[in-house]
Amino acid sequence: MIRVIVPSSTEKGLVTLTTPDGDLVTKTQFNIGVTTTITAMTKLARPGENVTITGNYLNWVDRVTFASSKVVTTLSVKPRHSWL
Repeated sequence: MIRVIVPSSTEKGLVTLTTPDGDLVTKTQFNIGVTTTITAMTKLARPGENVTITGNYLNWVDRVTFASSKVVTTLSVKPRHSWL
């Protein structure tokens, strides 16, 4: 049995298990299936302006869809999982 303690700041990615005989690396990314929560967001914004979204596990989000199916995939993640 291997017990793993995963901190809340964990990112998805490969996992390495270090052993006396060498490292074992997973072939697939570790993904704990976290639920993203939004605690605050810019109330009004126009196209081309920055929107700030604050919450938990936003570092796991890869896109945001706005009205009229406008999708943004260029995101800047700040510490404590909030976007700017």
